[in-house]
Amino acid sequence: MEPIRPVYSFSTRGETPPEVESKTVSWSTLFWIIVPIAFNTMTQPGGSVICAIPEVGFALRSSPLICAVDAILLIYQFWQYSWEHGVKEARRRLLFVRFKAVSEGGSEYPDITLLRENRGFRYVGFALSLVQYVRLYAFSGCTAIQVVATTYLVSFILIEALTLGSRGATRIPPPQVESLRCFGRMDRPYTFIPPATIFAIHIATSPFEEAINQSLQSAVYWYGQLVFMVVAMSIIQDLLSSATQSDAWEEYEPLLLVPVIICPNPGHIVLHIISAVLSVSNAFRHFILVAVPTIWAFFYSLLFSSAFLTRKSAKTRVKGRVEQSASWGFVVLHLAAAFLWHKYSYNPEGTFAPAWTDFLG
Repeated sequence: MEPIRPVYSFSTRGETPPEVESKTVSWSTLFWIIVPIAFNTMTQPGGSVICAIPEVGFALRSSPLICAVDAILLIYQFWQYSWEHGVKEARRRLLFVRFKAVSEGGSEYPDITLLRENRGFRYVGFALSLVQYVRLYAFSGCTAIQVVATTYLVSFILIEALTLGSRGATRIPPPQVESLRCFGRMDRPYTFIPPATIFAIHIATSPFEEAINQSLQSAVYWYGQLVFMVVAMSIIQDLLSSATQSDAWEEYEPLLLVPVIICPNPGHIVLHIISAVLSVSNAFRHFILVAVPTIWAFFYSLLFSSAFLTRKSAKTRVKGRVEQSASWGFVVLHLAAAFLWHKYSYNPEGTFAPAWTDFLG
């Protein structure tokens, strides 16, 4: 009689397979991707960004909102000139408007010369940043950051496409030169600098709102303030200039920066003070949280916009310092806003980074 052999069971019924941990995208990864992308676009000589003076183009392009508006303005100008004069002439005219390519003495301005001479260096820089674009677009769940990166990319490509092979194309006869300028009220720089500033301020201060258990307002609240800033800045600045017939009030603009630095978002402080004295309804709470930061940031953006625009010959040295401080302040504001948002407000839940992106940096 043969011995009974034991039967071994290899059934895995009832056992759960080990979970594969999904790799989310960390805030530091996104931050160090978007910074070189933005810097690559900022260092590209861009001429008169949103029709502002070329000296502040570097600072203005730190804002994705400015990059988006500037790209739309560039496309619109090209379309209008093409409709009236044809594509070839439109490009010549747009080059002059954008870069003020020919001075009164016939020599070319530095921006367009730098674009031609340093093209190889910029292409190397773009190739390096292109790796970051590939990484970013491969991530899932990072739509907002991908949109921001796209604004920088489109801005860079449009300028390169406009100036590619442009040598000799900027020699426009004087009668035509005199008629070329940025056109329309809506392309004045102060129309777009305030909403870009107010947007960056709210991005930067959002972590502080969350820290005291206050939820962020809806998209209507955000965009409502941007629209308000566009309208209010145009109206108030025109009223101040026409009513006073003087620019003496501009001497006190730097003082507006002091209270904003001390308290960047005073809405909650005002709300707590009023709530300590009165019983405040929910509707009034929301009104305070909307109105106070809006008014506060209005004065802050007023400083920036007027400092960008004001360049008087009698006060060149003083205004030059203010202008430089304002432009670098604009860059620092956007860098700080990006860091604070990624560090404290970014939520990696729902994001995913493919394994192969690790080989790209």
